[in-house]
Amino acid sequence: MDATQRPFLVPPDFAAYAEKHGLFQLYERIMQELLVTQPDNPLDAMIAILKRPSDDVPKIVIHGPPAAGKRTMCKLASQRLRCVHIVPDELLRDDDSLVAQEAQSQLSGGKQVSDSTWAELIKERVTKSDCLNKGWVLEGFPRTRLQAVALHAVGVLPKHFVLLDVKDDVAVERSIGKKIDTVTGDVYHVTYDMPNNPDILNRLVDGKGERELVKELLEYHRHVVWRLLCDGLW
Repeated sequence: MDATQRPFLVPPDFAAYAEKHGLFQLYERIMQELLVTQPDNPLDAMIAILKRPSDDVPKIVIHGPPAAGKRTMCKLASQRLRCVHIVPDELLRDDDSLVAQEAQSQLSGGKQVSDSTWAELIKERVTKSDCLNKGWVLEGFPRTRLQAVALHAVGVLPKHFVLLDVKDDVAVERSIGKKIDTVTGDVYHVTYDMPNNPDILNRLVDGKGERELVKELLEYHRHVVWRLLCDGLW
């Protein structure tokens, strides 16, 4: 390799060595995590990353229209992959999080939680040790392109984006019979799947009404979530 001539050429055996030992993926992983966590001592953080038993952990977003079965699929995926199931709305209840307190303040002031606050909340969660070591499945977020941009800006970069495809009439039919467990958040249906446990039955409440669901479907289609895949964000 001639260091005096431009463009600098990398010998083929260098690239072959890097490919054989996964150095490109290793470099990408380290840089992504440093940008997300922004540690005070990057060198110590790099050493800690390299000492982990494995980084081949899932980082998945599962999305789809209302009543598509996102909660069910996320639960199944997290159980099968043994990773963390992240429900954005549940992050708001973390009283130890300053970001969650800011989000609660926005809601109590009659405002919606800002996209940047949602992104910080999710960043805070995915950088905890369980997510770093086991991976995560994020349910139903981002809902808009602006939220996707906000996640991208804070360095939350999923490896896979799963988009569930359900026709609107099927979604409405599912929603009409939906029942939700107020303790666990598990979703049931009066026609397709009802629990046998009487304690669970007593905790069930109705899901969204048809009018509310139609409004959410219109909002979902307005933002056209599939554009997230086409805009090169991830």
